[in-house]
Amino acid sequence: MIGAQRNRLLEWLWLLLAASFPLFAVEFFRFYDEQALRLSIAPPMLILLLIFFAGALFILAGGQVSRGLPLLRANLPGLICLMVLFVVWHLVSLMRSRDFWWGLREVAKLAMGMGSFWIVFAFFPRDRPFLDRFWRIALWSSAVLIGYLIYHYAFVFKCPYLGRHLDAPTRTGRNMLTWYLVFIIPFSVTLVIDSRHKLIDLVPAVVLTTAWIYAGSRGAWVSVSGGIITLLVYLVRADPRKGLWISVALCSAIALSLGSAWFVLNNYFDLEELEYSKRLIGLFDPEAAPELQSTSVRIALMGQALDDFKELPLIGIGLMNFATTSERVSHNDYLAILADMGLIGFVLFAGLLALVFLFAFRSLEKRDWLSLGTRASLIAVIISFFFINAYTNSIFWIFLAMVIVWMEAEGLSQVRTAAWSGTPQVS
Repeated sequence: MIGAQRNRLLEWLWLLLAASFPLFAVEFFRFYDEQALRLSIAPPMLILLLIFFAGALFILAGGQVSRGLPLLRANLPGLICLMVLFVVWHLVSLMRSRDFWWGLREVAKLAMGMGSFWIVFAFFPRDRPFLDRFWRIALWSSAVLIGYLIYHYAFVFKCPYLGRHLDAPTRTGRNMLTWYLVFIIPFSVTLVIDSRHKLIDLVPAVVLTTAWIYAGSRGAWVSVSGGIITLLVYLVRADPRKGLWISVALCSAIALSLGSAWFVLNNYFDLEELEYSKRLIGLFDPEAAPELQSTSVRIALMGQALDDFKELPLIGIGLMNFATTSERVSHNDYLAILADMGLIGFVLFAGLLALVFLFAFRSLEKRDWLSLGTRASLIAVIISFFFINAYTNSIFWIFLAMVIVWMEAEGLSQVRTAAWSGTPQVS
């Protein structure tokens, strides 16, 4: 750990968290509170709690953690202020909620998420090699678990889509699985182009891309594609020659992953008709797949959310009142926040995202796989909020803290020449 004492126990706990990371995406092994707020807690959250206690004991025993970069320390009060105000505004909006317990559940989830953010921020090592190891473990554990899901749905259930339950094929909660893929796929793609063992490191990319296609989530397709394309445009504008070379390498890795996944799905899975093909056609011609009416339904929900926003544009109609009235979530976090908490809530949330985005894109000199993967994933997640209601989920806040941790590690590390781009890479 740079600028701090190493704590082996904390490091092993963080690696254990990396190995359990894909458990955020699936339904099994979760802990449920069915009596009070109906919360479900993924096993990685328990590991995060252990990290908090181990880190607190480490500090009480006289240990020191990384102080971070001057840039971040200067902006830390603003970040804290935005987070506190965002939680406070949720509590204010909760007082006008028609379903108080549903609103309280969202506040509790948000509090858990922000608590997770500060645990990661406080105790994760600012060490580039350690971060490299963390994300590699997360990628391979994701490939193993999601690969098992693919096998179960394709060969056991013979289901035309991918879900996240093992007891029976169901679409319930599938959005959380596809949302997890939005976080992890950019890392798997950028790892391939910077790997010395491409055939080995291609395995997680192919497995995760197969799941990305098989799950048939148009929102996940657009989010991941949009994140990577936006990053490529940024790189080309920053340095046309090297940015173009990186773009070619990334597009080649994506094409290889997509081609392999498509070949596997169409040649080795004994399924009558995969749902993703209909959804792909529905992106361009909704009338060609009339049984898939989710697009028109979601457009109607967006219009309703905007109407609710117009009623009380400054403060909103109250936490979770849009979902209570319409009996469905908006599938768009930005509009849900606008409707429920008005411009005040939206500005606070957008301010948080903007601040982290500015940290992430202040410099792009060290373009190794973690640098590109972190930024592409951040953009993909920001785009994904147009298609999902998940901003209170803990994995989002953990990832947001990991972005900041990477920015610090990137700034504190020595550099070497990246083998594939000729640009400085963190050592």
